[in-house]
Amino acid sequence: MFRPKIYPSVALLAVVLLLATSMVRPLATEEAAKIVPDPEIQKKIQAVSEAMLYAGDEGGELKAFQAIQQLQKLGPNYEKLAKQLILYHSNAKGMVEGMTMSMVVQFVEISDTTLVQAVLPWIDQDRDRLDSAANEILNIVEDKRGNNYDFSTYTSLIDGALRTGAKVPDVLIVRMIEQAPQQAIEELAITFSARKLDHPNPILWESHVVDHYLWKRRFGFAKANAPDPELTKALTQLAKNDNWWVRLYVAEMIVKHPELSTPELKKQLSEDKHEAVVNAVTRKERAAAKARKAQEARVKAREAAAGPSVQPAK
Repeated sequence: MFRPKIYPSVALLAVVLLLATSMVRPLATEEAAKIVPDPEIQKKIQAVSEAMLYAGDEGGELKAFQAIQQLQKLGPNYEKLAKQLILYHSNAKGMVEGMTMSMVVQFVEISDTTLVQAVLPWIDQDRDRLDSAANEILNIVEDKRGNNYDFSTYTSLIDGALRTGAKVPDVLIVRMIEQAPQQAIEELAITFSARKLDHPNPILWESHVVDHYLWKRRFGFAKANAPDPELTKALTQLAKNDNWWVRLYVAEMIVKHPELSTPELKKQLSEDKHEAVVNAVTRKERAAAKARKAQEARVKAREAAAGPSVQPAK
């Protein structure tokens, strides 16, 4: 994703603060503990946050510019800074500190590849919980516009792993398919076929059949519950594909579009040999079970706080 070289201005800093609507959710303690804090870098990041507080005051623009300059001197390799930003975000208090990481990423011009590599350890492949720092960084990298995502950094890293024989970052594949299954399956089919010499046409055609069926449903050209042999054949072929990410595509599609699902297909995917596929197809059930467990814990906590009930004397 291209990010133009820009410098902070009073107006821009003020706008960012006004547009900040997301709540800061800290990383889990054990995750944050994996990053050793660098006091000097943390101090420089904090200086950016403090400059944002004075964005509307005289001299605020100069303070912001000087704070950003200090972080720019840590380059050109910003891998360490990226990790320190994650740690800073995990301890952020309030809106301004919560927005600081995003501001630094934008103005220091940390490359998308560096950002993604820095957050990889903090992406939960189960996808039940993606920590806020990693999610915010990935959202910046993906640069969503309408229904389209910029997955080019992800596919470049995947392609590099395939080319060198390194381990493919599965968590990025999961992320892509969860965000935009149809776009992801097309880009992944082309990326993998280029290195493994597999022809992408079967995957592309079968996923197109699925996508076209949804288009027909959307505009009234296909009736609900009406048999569609071509769709059934495509889903069947995709669900038994040797590539786990193709089966994951089917799992995500039937979760997002229940009209595509059948009891047989859901059972097959819920028993898949790859954990990501099972996690995707059972996500709603696991979320409901988690919510019930949390509710039970709250009830028990209230009962414990209230103490034993006193029975009236007979």
